[in-house]
Amino acid sequence: MSNVFLTRVWGYTPTTWPILGFGKAGGANKFQREYATGDWVALSGTHTEQTRKEEQGRLLGLVQVTNMSVDVFAELQALGTQLEEHCFVHGEFKWPTGFPYLTAFSFVDKPLLIDVLPDRGNSLARAEAAYAMRLEPKEAEKVLALDFIQDDFPFSPSLEGQQNLKHLLTQAGPPPSHGKRVLEYEDGDNSVYVFRLAGTNFYKVGRSNDINRRLMEFNTSPHAVWSGKTFDLVISHTFPSSDSAHKVEQLMHQYLKKYSKGYECFVVAKEGVIEAALGNMIFEYSHSN
Repeated sequence: MSNVFLTRVWGYTPTTWPILGFGKAGGANKFQREYATGDWVALSGTHTEQTRKEEQGRLLGLVQVTNMSVDVFAELQALGTQLEEHCFVHGEFKWPTGFPYLTAFSFVDKPLLIDVLPDRGNSLARAEAAYAMRLEPKEAEKVLALDFIQDDFPFSPSLEGQQNLKHLLTQAGPPPSHGKRVLEYEDGDNSVYVFRLAGTNFYKVGRSNDINRRLMEFNTSPHAVWSGKTFDLVISHTFPSSDSAHKVEQLMHQYLKKYSKGYECFVVAKEGVIEAALGNMIFEYSHSN
């Protein structure tokens, strides 16, 4: 099972603050050493005045982050986030180092931390705020068993600056080439594939005449460098022509539209949805021709 870390925060607003920040280098370094692909970080409101009263001591968010550290102040400036005075101490930003979100969820009803994890009292709050403490397996199970809903958030500007992730995952391809270009393109077996970014709910749905080559291209591209994550093949289906593969690919994109992040990419929290989508679209296509 994935590890779950717990940290205390003044609030959880992923639309304007999509970064897990640390006040000291020691805390950031410790987290970077311990956090692995697929792990989670639970965010609990502090009991300090900076946290809204109705959120104090409550579980607010559950996130997964990249392994690449960033300058939090520069990121938030690029996002246009308004920073209040209490975010600075003697003119210095309180959380200089952080890790951008890859996925983000809000806990339904924002349960009290003490109700979910009775042993996590205020005596641990300072350490949890500074370091993000790894929970015991039984504690992690309790947190992951809670109800939560997926949140939208802007992607990290610095990662976008290196090259937009969506473009790294390639733009949607055109329909197969035919006609006068037949001498340059020999039609044959084509596959619809689903790749998943390891440890996340981020999927890429596409089409290729060589899935292994396509997977290698993604896993040697810049996204693998900055995120420390690679893609795995979830499921695929081979068709006798690029036309048929393209049509099923487009049916899948339409079927998964509500999960779309653009450029053939989808974030789907519920397990089995992607596999069911491919099966349903193959059935629909085969019965429409």
